[in-house]
Amino acid sequence: MSRTTDNSLKRAEAIALNPQGKGFKNEFGDAATQVYSVRIKQKSSFNLRLTGNASAELVQDRNRNARIDSGETLGRSQLSQGKNSLKLNSVNKGTYFLKVNGGGDRPATYQLTLSTQPVSLSSTSQSGGYQYLKSSSSQSRGLLSDLFGNLFGGSSSRWNGSFINRTAGNVDDYNSYNFSRPDLKKDLGGRGKSGKTLARLKLNYGSGSPGSGINSDNYALQTSTQVSLKAGKFYEVKSDSNDGTRFFFRNRQTGKVVTSLNGDWRGNSSGAWTQLLSVPENAGGSFDFYVQYYERTGDSAIDVSLKEVQPTAKVVTSTLNLRSKASTVNNSPIAALNSGTNLKILGKVKSSDDTSVPDWYQVSTSDGKRGYVAAQSNLVQVDGNSSIANFGNGSSNGGSSGSSGSNNNNTNNNSGGIQSGGTTSNPTPRPTGGSGSSDGSINSKGLNVLKSFEGLRLDSYLDPVGVWTIGYGTTSGIRAGMRITEAQAESYLKQDLDRFERAVKSAVKVSLNSDQFSALVSFTYNVGEGALNSSTLLRKLNQGDYQGAANEFARWNKGDGVELPGLTRRRSAEKALFLGQDYTAFL
Repeated sequence: MSRTTDNSLKRAEAIALNPQGKGFKNEFGDAATQVYSVRIKQKSSFNLRLTGNASAELVQDRNRNARIDSGETLGRSQLSQGKNSLKLNSVNKGTYFLKVNGGGDRPATYQLTLSTQPVSLSSTSQSGGYQYLKSSSSQSRGLLSDLFGNLFGGSSSRWNGSFINRTAGNVDDYNSYNFSRPDLKKDLGGRGKSGKTLARLKLNYGSGSPGSGINSDNYALQTSTQVSLKAGKFYEVKSDSNDGTRFFFRNRQTGKVVTSLNGDWRGNSSGAWTQLLSVPENAGGSFDFYVQYYERTGDSAIDVSLKEVQPTAKVVTSTLNLRSKASTVNNSPIAALNSGTNLKILGKVKSSDDTSVPDWYQVSTSDGKRGYVAAQSNLVQVDGNSSIANFGNGSSNGGSSGSSGSNNNNTNNNSGGIQSGGTTSNPTPRPTGGSGSSDGSINSKGLNVLKSFEGLRLDSYLDPVGVWTIGYGTTSGIRAGMRITEAQAESYLKQDLDRFERAVKSAVKVSLNSDQFSALVSFTYNVGEGALNSSTLLRKLNQGDYQGAANEFARWNKGDGVELPGLTRRRSAEKALFLGQDYTAFL
């Protein structure tokens, strides 16, 4: 951090303006002044706010001698209501200098927010229900708060909230939210940090309004606070709220949203929703933790927490190979773990060379063994009815409420962490093709799809993960040297299908015809219950967007980011069956 005690501009620190609203906090130490340089790329307004015992002046070095000369000061901040502000309606393209003056001889701490606006601030873009300034219409460097919800003010150690009124028809349509002009801004209290808990937001408005000008029913809230996440650690996001909650994390240095969770975005239901996050070694740092919430009718209550945890798990297959690295490729097991073995999960990693088994847990056992096991829900069950998502991998619809889940071979990753959004129309109408109402069992067409892609093996074999398997992919109770008949394979399949049929019935909250239900059972049989529960497919389906859900099948065709032709065909067949179309062309 450069500092100067005279009118020299030579050691000015460059401020790189960006559209997301980058925050910073500077301390003077023993120096009395500090100088920044800023490049304005087009004719713009200039808006500055400064809190603390300091003032500022804007300078243009017209004669380029790296000093502040007479007539080069364009404006000085004015003190009003405890804050210094400096506003210019128009400054031309060029390089400017900002000189911040401390409050006398004593060291001072200040907080600075700076923005330039070629066009109106109301020009925003939306993505997944979160708003950002368009880089073509506004560039900013901001401080400690959501640039939209609270441009000037708020504190990183508190929950800074913005409320908007909604209607019964759009209260949960987060794609149409716009917090740039909230109906109410409100300090919701301290961050709630205590021990391993990094942040907690607990509010109860009962049947009343949260504040002046806000409905008692049908409103939405966006609020945030600052948290620090440690590399290599695990964190639990938990919500027990009435009604829906969703979350995202924004890097305070880059302004980029790195992880978003669609959370428990539904009306109040029994049981808390939880999601475990694994922070990779290169992904720690300071983040703004955002919560979005909607209240439809009845009582309003929010209870959200973020805390550091140490996850544990249990082996749920007959035997599971422990390996020295996260791969089955040229890597013999170092031990075989029996069913019921308790595990401490030390990390979640991606294999560097194994496309068939891309996701792994680094684990330790109670007797001191350490290594890697495949991170699949039919092999390892994470304790606490939650799944583990990798922090920094973009969007996730993970988490669970009363049922175990795990992210399997596919993750929902998007550039920038959020799917492109904007105001959306009503959900796509439900497809009309296919058989009649589902009776809760897979039909003959679904079995045809499942059997075609699973294949039949009458002799037991080790799958790539090292699990003994037989028949149509059955793993429970299978051992080396087993041989079965086709009739036994059918019996094993029926037992397995009972489990996955129950999983689909439990997860889906809308009506399904027989083909839709059967396609989902085939899908879940392949990817696991946890993957279904954490999928955008399920979220869209439960919102009544049947066509949108059908379009999600195609996204589950990759292993470690590489498209697998067999999975592509299977997803195409399942999508066609779901839509009541001819699926046989893909078999």
